[in-house]
Amino acid sequence: MARISGILYVTSGSLFADNVDFGTIRASAIDLGLVASPVPVGDLDEPYHRVYTGASDGTIYRFGPPLDSGGAPVSPLPDPVIFSVGEEMTGSLAHADGVLFVGTGTDWTPAGQGSMFALDDATGDVRWVRPMGGSVQFPASIAFQNDQPYRLIVGTMIAPSIQALNPTTGEQIWSQEDYPLTGHTVHGDIVYYADLNTTSLRARSVVDGSLVWENVNIDNFNFNRPVVARNVVYATSLESKIYAFDAIGGNILWEASSPSPGVPVICHDYDNKRDLVIFAAGEYSVGNVFMVALDGSSGAPVWTSNSLNTGPGARVTDPILCGWDSVAVGTEDGRLIFLDRMTGEVGQIQLSSAAILSSPKFVWL
Repeated sequence: MARISGILYVTSGSLFADNVDFGTIRASAIDLGLVASPVPVGDLDEPYHRVYTGASDGTIYRFGPPLDSGGAPVSPLPDPVIFSVGEEMTGSLAHADGVLFVGTGTDWTPAGQGSMFALDDATGDVRWVRPMGGSVQFPASIAFQNDQPYRLIVGTMIAPSIQALNPTTGEQIWSQEDYPLTGHTVHGDIVYYADLNTTSLRARSVVDGSLVWENVNIDNFNFNRPVVARNVVYATSLESKIYAFDAIGGNILWEASSPSPGVPVICHDYDNKRDLVIFAAGEYSVGNVFMVALDGSSGAPVWTSNSLNTGPGARVTDPILCGWDSVAVGTEDGRLIFLDRMTGEVGQIQLSSAAILSSPKFVWL
């Protein structure tokens, strides 16, 4: 039997596992109403490899390895172990050091509600739960110190804030009344996020919450969730701009333009020894959505794909995913689209009759 090198996990009602070498797709036996982006833990050849995802009612599912002890694919995927936090959720899951962190709340959660749960990843037992005072709709970001979880960064909606918790106890360490509407990213000991209140991109210390720098968008447009690579922060904004910032001081290194750019992903171009900044863009109202790649060092255009034919008003998973020489993105009509990350050439498969609303995840042997 030929060995595989990786699996692409996708949630679209069911959990799907796409064999990236041979294109074989398997799924969980029934539609579980999954909405959370899958969170794989461990390498595929490890016996304790598992995948966590969740449904909007707060039910958490833990799937076991997609391969048997001989490395052969298991079909359908093994029945999951079921946990529950008992509160509605949008899709906020994160994992570190044997703990699954679950944020709860939706766009309709009243101010003052919304929680953060820490669950034992093997049993589902609640280690701690903390009321957050607002809806938690993006996964927590985790800062590490000496390879151990050190700060759990959580953003809330409705009653906006960005907070740092002790990952072991749930105790609040600091809180700021900023509005991280598009999520947040931790890199080293800094958390980067867009603050809707000030239309600025902000960098704060995860240690004490002190402001390291901010760069205000003078056109009064909010930024999307930033990503960080090689001490550069990349962020798109709603006025059709893409920016690269110095991660240390916040100075703008370059800017470029593209219509309605989404959250970027950084793919490395090994042949040309450069990073590519890749994102979805286009005219969503008429279904003309395409992918764009820029040179990470200069913002110069590298390629623009053909239209993904998403349909009027439909969106794609945001952020997208880079891996296995491809860029992967899901659509509301259930397609999983692969693009060659070097050329932007488009290929696709019809994965599901349900929408793919959360970003796929690659796992390697």
